[in-house]
Amino acid sequence: MVLDHRDVGFLLERVAQALVLTDDWGRWLWVNQATVELLGRSRQSLVGRKGSEIITDWPSQARAMSVQTVYRRPHGPQRTLWIERLPLWLEHPYQLFAIYVLPPAPAYTTLSRTEGIYYRSLFDLLPIGITIADAAGKIVDANPASELILGVKLPSLLQHNLMELDSLITLPLEEQACFKAWKNRQFVANKITPLVQPNGSQRWLSVSAAPLPNGGVITTYIDITEQEKAKIALHQSQAKFQRIADMFPGVIYTVIEDENGPQAYEYLNPGFERIYGLKIEQVYQNPALVYAQIHPDDRASYQQAIRAAIAENKLFQHEWRILTPDGQEKWLQGCSQLERLDNGQICWHGIALDITDCKIAGLALQRQMAKERSLRRVMHAIRSSLDLEEIFTIAATTISQEFQLEVHIVEYRAQEQCWRFRVACAKNGEIFSPAITEIPDAGNPFSQELKACRVVQVDDTKTIPDPINQGIREYFPGAWLLVPIVVDSQVWGSLSLMRLGEDARPWNPDEISLAQQLSQHLGLAIEQAQMHIQLQASQQELKWILENSPVVTVKLRLFPNYEAVCDYISPQSERLFGYRPEELIADITILIRHIPPEDFRNIILKACDQIYQGQTYIGPICYRYQHPNGSLRWIQESKYVQPKGSEPYWSVVFTATDVTDLYSARAQIEELAKLNRMKDDFVSTVSHELRTPLSNIRMATRMIELALRHRGLLDENPDNPLVKYLEILKQQTQQEVNLINDLLDLARLQSNSYRLTLVPVNLTTFLSPLVAPFRERAAQNQQTLQLELADDLAPVLAHIPYLERIVNELLSNACKYTPAGETITL
Repeated sequence: MVLDHRDVGFLLERVAQALVLTDDWGRWLWVNQATVELLGRSRQSLVGRKGSEIITDWPSQARAMSVQTVYRRPHGPQRTLWIERLPLWLEHPYQLFAIYVLPPAPAYTTLSRTEGIYYRSLFDLLPIGITIADAAGKIVDANPASELILGVKLPSLLQHNLMELDSLITLPLEEQACFKAWKNRQFVANKITPLVQPNGSQRWLSVSAAPLPNGGVITTYIDITEQEKAKIALHQSQAKFQRIADMFPGVIYTVIEDENGPQAYEYLNPGFERIYGLKIEQVYQNPALVYAQIHPDDRASYQQAIRAAIAENKLFQHEWRILTPDGQEKWLQGCSQLERLDNGQICWHGIALDITDCKIAGLALQRQMAKERSLRRVMHAIRSSLDLEEIFTIAATTISQEFQLEVHIVEYRAQEQCWRFRVACAKNGEIFSPAITEIPDAGNPFSQELKACRVVQVDDTKTIPDPINQGIREYFPGAWLLVPIVVDSQVWGSLSLMRLGEDARPWNPDEISLAQQLSQHLGLAIEQAQMHIQLQASQQELKWILENSPVVTVKLRLFPNYEAVCDYISPQSERLFGYRPEELIADITILIRHIPPEDFRNIILKACDQIYQGQTYIGPICYRYQHPNGSLRWIQESKYVQPKGSEPYWSVVFTATDVTDLYSARAQIEELAKLNRMKDDFVSTVSHELRTPLSNIRMATRMIELALRHRGLLDENPDNPLVKYLEILKQQTQQEVNLINDLLDLARLQSNSYRLTLVPVNLTTFLSPLVAPFRERAAQNQQTLQLELADDLAPVLAHIPYLERIVNELLSNACKYTPAGETITL
């Protein structure tokens, strides 16, 4: 800690020990009341005088800070005094001394305890840690401040000796201030000492030690941890800044500079050597080397920027070029703050960055933007027409004027096996007729490259090896750039750019890229023009279709409240509606008068409501139309609606067809359907009516059979007439029942009223009982009936009654029509 002498005076005025505050020249600046009483003089007679004028052998800078001397009071006995400088951390140039009265020997060694209340008061009040060791090095006394600073309780501290403090102080024992003062009997002042307290806390102390006359030593400890931490932090910050400065890609500098250039450099980081190509030592010796590297064209603006910054007391911000010793040209951007020194010089602290790459990129961007502006002008010119010949002329003249090139547009004619000039334009924009009009395709290597969609680059036509293009170079000597024009994924031709005669030079990548872009846009323009031609042809074809179609096509705008405006109606309107197209375009509401009110209300207006609700397709709808010639017609319409945007209407296109014949045929069909239903009803009724008597006949036949058997008139002899006639009666009755059932099933199927009940059927268990009766019948017919069933037959879904009838019919027919001796296989 640092104490001001005024603070010390206020604190120590109350101490019983005699204290004196001096400056570096030994003048007494302040004494406390104890000193006045000890010396027997007034305060005014002591303050302001040198100590040597008051006490013989008063300590000075050239002498030891602790002395023993003899002093005689003005009106009192002579005393032996011990004068010692207290190692307080005071502001420069103040020093504090304590004056002790030495008792006669042998009590000299107990000085610190014989002073009584005076010594102890000072000892306990000082904020500085103080320990006193005897001649053996044992700590015999310590004040409370030492307990806080050293981190050791007083009882424990008083059990230590000087060597045992080594466990706390990390310095070697021989370098410790208290040990050196005790061992070497010399005063040690302000020894910076690291300390680790028992709790592990790291502290920094300023330690001073002075030998005592009795062979002991007095040691003071001042906690300077915060100051040391600040120093360490400052050192680390400086080291960090130095690392940053070393790694900084630009220049960090401090220079004395005026408008005439740098006078002296105080600091330059390593980035200076990387950018300027000079050694820092060279610049320290000769600052003018930096100014000499400024590009001659930029020196005036550089000086002007320096003058402006000085005059307006503002930041220096500027861009300039330098020329390095190896011939490189670099762009720098600098920013620095001026500082006016006491001697009138200007000191600049700033940085300078190498922005060469940015500048190069910026210039390249400017060139690119200029090319893009030219390209946009060419694109706008090319797209301004849909006529192919006009497109070729505009494209060639615009490209030649924008880029000062001779331009040819050549079309590839595959069937004719040649490339034909469509337009040729000189670099001044004038169209001319070339001496040649066609270029052969066969055997031409440039042609093969173009057809493969590759650019042909010729930097000097003198290097052309093939004979075909050697003949062409006689007309166009120089540099060629041939770029394929692609239309609809096919090579249409080529865009040929040429620098002829003295203008000839190699093509760079930017020019090739630009030529490719021009070719792409030219290809799009050609494709657009061709599409326009096709569109015109399609429009003509569409017009022919609409004018010759039997269907009437109408386009109208439908507004709210059912108002409509007709924009187009095909010529067939006169045949269908009885009015010419121009009449209906003038007033489409003419048609409403010919539509029956109920059809207009229930059909036409309902369709309009669907359009208002957002439907995009309505139809087909049919309504009646009273033709002006008096005939009644049926009209069928289908309406197509374009989704509504911000317009106040709906765009509707509908087709109208005469379906009168269709409706007549439909009426006939309905009449036939009515007759068919009557027939079905008759069949159903008759079938039901016949089932009752047939059931009675079958029952009566059964009763007759039972009665005959009961009377013994019916035996098993098939030749018995009763048996034969009764069997015929039963078979015919069953046949009639089956016929009636077939009629009923047929009626139900035609009316869709019969419902099938599909269930899983196991064919193994289903077919065996059905086949059994037919085995006997087949045997009677000398036929063989076989049933083959696989082991893994899967169940099938079937309606069992129908399935039984189908199998029975098939087996019955097989038995009926299979010759004797043959095999029937199911």
